[in-house]
Amino acid sequence: MSMATITRSPAGPDLRAGHVARLRRYGGALLVLALALGLGFGTRVIIDPRTFPVTAVQVEGELRHVDRAAAEQLVAPHATGSFFTVDVDAIRVALVALPWVRQVEVRRVWPRTLRVVIAEQEPWARWGERGVLSTSGEVFVPPLSSVPPGLPRLVGPAGTQALVGRQFRRMSRQLGAVGGGLRGLSMDARHAWTLELAEGTQVVLGRSEVPVRLRRFVAAYAALRDADAGRMQRVDLRYTNGMAVRWTEQDSAADSADGARSVG
Repeated sequence: MSMATITRSPAGPDLRAGHVARLRRYGGALLVLALALGLGFGTRVIIDPRTFPVTAVQVEGELRHVDRAAAEQLVAPHATGSFFTVDVDAIRVALVALPWVRQVEVRRVWPRTLRVVIAEQEPWARWGERGVLSTSGEVFVPPLSSVPPGLPRLVGPAGTQALVGRQFRRMSRQLGAVGGGLRGLSMDARHAWTLELAEGTQVVLGRSEVPVRLRRFVAAYAALRDADAGRMQRVDLRYTNGMAVRWTEQDSAADSADGARSVG
């Protein structure tokens, strides 16, 4: 009796490659699906304000003009979402709109806190009728009642605050060297300069040869002060070699006749 032997040959290379390709294709799709499901669930959990709510807002900074409680109230409507989704830009915009705020930094502090750091404007001088010039050169408009008294008064066309500020510092140093004080400085649209001394005297320099005219006044200041500077109402230096001084008790006629004083 003869027996037949049946031999199974191993799968060829093409068949194995097909199996591997299908496994990779379907396995990759299943992995992507699992990740998508997982990430979708995780995203919903993360953005859900009930999972990671913001429960504390810390407002920090050396605040002299900004009310801390008012700042916290401005932040509150924007701090109602999840720790991960709270709109820090909206908080920053809301606070920077306050007149005394110069800069705002908002940070998330894990797990449930917002840290808000406020930097205030540092006032240096009054600018125009209502503005204030900061030490960084910015003009802002706070309530007049909140402006510190005693700030120098600067006036100039729009965009000239840096120029007027530099001139004020320079002229203050020159007058300070002879014991004088400067309260204010203005430049009109024609670039003509007028000073206001600490005692209230108005000093007209005009728009040409301003450094020369100021040096002339500084040289004569001691003599004018000794003659009772408190009575000087106005000094006009728009003369080639002299100045016109108006004293408080003089009328316009006397000033016109006797006010011009030659300086060597």
